[in-house]
Amino acid sequence: MIQTLFVDDNDLECKCDNLKLEDINLGKLGFVNADLEKFELIVYKGKRGTKIIKSKYTQTGIIGN
Repeated sequence: MIQTLFVDDNDLECKCDNLKLEDINLGKLGFVNADLEKFELIVYKGKRGTKIIKSKYTQTGIIGN
């Protein structure tokens, strides 16, 4: 079983309308790093598109708009 976290626009640290999908990373999330370390896969899916932010099994990056 893969420990997965899906995040969206409500989970971003800032509500920056000009933030681009390629700029979204672990540092832009409103979570403590110690909590994020528990997950093997973190995926952002929001109004900007879909992006794998962290993965133990695949490459990270944009996977859809």
